[in-house]
Amino acid sequence: MYAEVLQFHRAFGLPCPDTVTRPDTALRALRVSLLREEADELAAAKAANDLVEIADALADMAYIAFGTAISYGARGLPSEAQVIAMTCRPNEAPT
Repeated sequence: MYAEVLQFHRAFGLPCPDTVTRPDTALRALRVSLLREEADELAAAKAANDLVEIADALADMAYIAFGTAISYGARGLPSEAQVIAMTCRPNEAPT
């Protein structure tokens, strides 16, 4: 999915910095707003027990999350599998 989101960003002239950077305030606010909107849609779908809308909200959240990473200059990450592995490793560690 990361490659597809990167392609989308390039096609529409969205920021794709080569190095880690901090996007401008407006872009950061937009990314948070988009994620909140999808989280609200996920909550509504869960309340309605609508599996199709749950899947849609989760897919949209993943797409937005990868786009956010790209806008912060995380293009050096070769695949979503590595991103997921980096996230899962600390979460799976015994406490």
